[in-house]
Amino acid sequence: MNKDDVIDSLGRIDDHVIQKVNNARLKKDHKPSFRRGLSMAACIALVLSIALTAEATNGTVSNLLAPIFGGAQTEIVDDIGVPIGASTSVNGYTLTVDAIIGDRYSVMIAYTLSRDDGQPIPENIRFQHSEIRASGYSTSITVDNDNPSVAHFHERWRRDRPLLGRVFTSSFSTLIMDNGEEEDIIVAEGTWEIKFTIRYPDTTEKLPVKDLYVYDETGRKYQVKKIFLSTMGIHFDVVEYDPIFGEVSYIGFKTAVLLQDGTEIPLEGGGGGGMSEGDETRKFSHYARFDIPIPREDIEAITICDTVYNLDKTE
Repeated sequence: MNKDDVIDSLGRIDDHVIQKVNNARLKKDHKPSFRRGLSMAACIALVLSIALTAEATNGTVSNLLAPIFGGAQTEIVDDIGVPIGASTSVNGYTLTVDAIIGDRYSVMIAYTLSRDDGQPIPENIRFQHSEIRASGYSTSITVDNDNPSVAHFHERWRRDRPLLGRVFTSSFSTLIMDNGEEEDIIVAEGTWEIKFTIRYPDTTEKLPVKDLYVYDETGRKYQVKKIFLSTMGIHFDVVEYDPIFGEVSYIGFKTAVLLQDGTEIPLEGGGGGGMSEGDETRKFSHYARFDIPIPREDIEAITICDTVYNLDKTE
């Protein structure tokens, strides 16, 4: 931060805060002492830090995640999303993890890719390889309409085990461009790797489940053992009794949420599971994601394979 940045930041500090610091300095016969209290410079640094922190967290997360959610549910996004700001630069391109948002079993990661020389990023650019340590997807890299030297993309990953507190590594290598020919053009070689810890407010709640059975499209019967609901999606565990070993039975569980206003929202998701020879049950887990965060109070019911689970059971 240079002098102009400091002056500009000081200009954004509330006047009453500055006045309090100034009043303390002007108290009669008071001489600042490093042993007895903060120096004036330290006071200004503290106030500046508080002001900049407040500015950095006020609405910033929803802005950073705007390429994913647009302007939807900004209050929720600001409450549970977390800015990261970790970057790495390789061969003239900088990759930044802007922010993350998620719940106990899934995480969304917003990235920015920028050219260090300020020149436009080529269209149809992508990473040739990425290292994935979970199930999920990555979107295409989209060049920013207002600043063509910047592009955005995001990933969404899920695991059957809780994610919070885990160290996550984003690793991508070799930027290439599809020019419509048989061979892609190499734009920049190298590996972009960023490590960060998954931490954010977790809105996941475990819903009470008792004797809840569902039937998939093949007519197979499953018992739902656990349901976890958050503002980001639904995770549930199911058991199939007396499965046939070696026969594939999991084909996905059609899931939707019913809102208080009567709207039904079909959900996409996935999962998996299995059994070993001699088992009498086959266990699965499934995660159905929301495209945008949905407040808990807006949800009236969940449907799994057309079986309705009313949330008023939890109240």
